[in-house]
Amino acid sequence: MIPLLATTIQLHALTPKQVRRLERGEVVVSLRSEPDGSPHGTSIGILNKPVERVWALMTDYDKYSSLYTGVPKSQVNWREGNRAEVYLGLWFPWPMPGRWVTLEFEERPDRYEFEWSRKSGSVRRYEGLARFSDWPGNRTLMRFDAVIDPAFPLLPKWLLGYFTAQSLPGIISGPRDYLSRN
Repeated sequence: MIPLLATTIQLHALTPKQVRRLERGEVVVSLRSEPDGSPHGTSIGILNKPVERVWALMTDYDKYSSLYTGVPKSQVNWREGNRAEVYLGLWFPWPMPGRWVTLEFEERPDRYEFEWSRKSGSVRRYEGLARFSDWPGNRTLMRFDAVIDPAFPLLPKWLLGYFTAQSLPGIISGPRDYLSRN
């Protein structure tokens, strides 16, 4: 999978200011560039459900089309133990065409984390790590780190970074909204 990405993420490295923002219900986001110029986005937020409930939702990959507006189709191709192959249809704003990707997920339920990497598809690169941990008040802290390159040859990396930054809050608010309704 992608051990280098996993080793760069420190879940509990939150500043007091970030903790205050999280407690107000905000989503803390950051964006940096990978060496190849691809955007590496981070979303951190609190979900008002226990970690076991959030974990069950976030590892039910068939539900991603119900969680994220940018994922009109999600389908588990196969699941074996803590590994799964998942097809995602991806929506991008006009004038960019839709994309698709098949991802391999590797779950580590004992640590409430999973990572994914691209196996095939029309995107050039999509990999990431999601971590979930107990948060006071029977809530869950969710952190999502991902790198995506949708392979739009005429799209400058800075504009891809802008679109990525705009989508980062939805990584948390999608599951948060779903859980508040269900």
